[in-house]
Amino acid sequence: MAVDKVKPLKIEDSTSGTQNDGFPVETSPTQDYLAAKGIAFENSDTRLFDLSAGGEIQWQDAGQTTYKTINSLSGPNVWSVLGRYQFASAANASSIIDIAARDILRITIIVTGYSGNGIFSLRFGGTAGAVDSGNNYNTRYLRINSGANNNFTDVPTTTTNMMRLASQAIVLGRSATVNVTNFSTKRKMSAILTASEAGAVGTAANLDVGQGMWGNTTQQIIAVQLLSTANNLSVGSGFVVEGMNLA
Repeated sequence: MAVDKVKPLKIEDSTSGTQNDGFPVETSPTQDYLAAKGIAFENSDTRLFDLSAGGEIQWQDAGQTTYKTINSLSGPNVWSVLGRYQFASAANASSIIDIAARDILRITIIVTGYSGNGIFSLRFGGTAGAVDSGNNYNTRYLRINSGANNNFTDVPTTTTNMMRLASQAIVLGRSATVNVTNFSTKRKMSAILTASEAGAVGTAANLDVGQGMWGNTTQQIIAVQLLSTANNLSVGSGFVVEGMNLA
């Protein structure tokens, strides 16, 4: 079989855009040609890039047996953003955010401040557009107090109508990460880490390490709401919900 020669890509040497031979072309169109599959960007690059049958860009490393595509980097089996909310004005509670059901949830929350003392909290729901406001939550925190070493406070709360994300009320900013199990027939357990603003760099802040639970054993969480035990959450406060399935 005769192998046709293909002119290489040509980089224009002017800024006028007048050159028109920047694409590879066959030098002898009547000859057979050998198609090269994919491209590499470096001499040592083992990644192979080409188009799938559906026209989607795909790639494969030397050690892979299957191609990856952009779509394979999202979906139920990888971490992806399920929902988010940010307060455009001060309010006691956010809108209820509906999310896709996932086995594991990761919720990141920021509070820029409160209009008065409050504890930011979460409510969950197993029905779109609704959250559970009944006394079906509990939490327990080990608060590491500012000051001397080994200064801890045990703060449990039981049978509450929201899952508190800290052990005490303040008016300043906060940040928390909440990892939640989300199986329909199991109670929804949360591992919670919360940092609270101290107000000055010379003052050590309190730190809360704790757990929370939503007692529902019949539904997966598909609705989330952020709220405060009292007063309003300030403008800019909000949260992001990410999730994935185990398999």
